[in-house]
Amino acid sequence: MRWSPSGSTLALASHDSSVTTVRGLDGTAAGCLRAACSVQLANMPFVSLAFVSDTTLVAGGFDCSPVLFQTDATGEFAPVRILTADAAAAQAKRAGSFNAAFDHFRSHAEKGEARDAAEAGAPIGPHKNVISCVRAINATMFSTTALDGQVVVWTI
Repeated sequence: MRWSPSGSTLALASHDSSVTTVRGLDGTAAGCLRAACSVQLANMPFVSLAFVSDTTLVAGGFDCSPVLFQTDATGEFAPVRILTADAAAAQAKRAGSFNAAFDHFRSHAEKGEARDAAEAGAPIGPHKNVISCVRAINATMFSTTALDGQVVVWTI
């Protein structure tokens, strides 16, 4: 669970792949607590949440790709998009083509795979294992860390 920067919204991730938000907790919502809004996704469960701003929430977990939530016209949080490896690659280049090719070879050799990762249904993001932590950096950036040892900085 995470609080928004202003403290007016609480977000909770649960094991049924849902994200629940409760707004109006700071007393500014006309003196009343608004009902909880829950969004259940077809993704695997989330492990970590972070508010980048009061209107933007990021969730990461077992799908290995962060999901961006933003408020809609009614003020409720709704999933906007799943962030992919293409988004991360546009922000930071890998350290040379040789290293990338070697990493590709090593990953197949360690797992005994002959198929391409895309063919095998591999994660679509830069992480290859569970995202264990999502942290806001500022109003437009956040970072994710995963059990694969990678730290990725994202720009919204």
